[in-house]
Amino acid sequence: MDEGITRWINNLAGRHELLDAMMAAASRYGVPVLVAVVILQWWSKQDRLYVRHSCIAAGFSFLLGLG
Repeated sequence: MDEGITRWINNLAGRHELLDAMMAAASRYGVPVLVAVVILQWWSKQDRLYVRHSCIAAGFSFLLGLG
């Protein structure tokens, strides 16, 4: 199943210029945007303890995923 899904996704590469541009932009800017959003949420005024716990969990998940 994984191989089939991977082939289906990869078959779209190079066929649609707009889709290719969107995926390239997501790859290039996705990580910095995600980090910026987490940093901005750190100073949230609503349910601050829960939001900070979520930010720390997101950070650790991100680092684990990169590892």
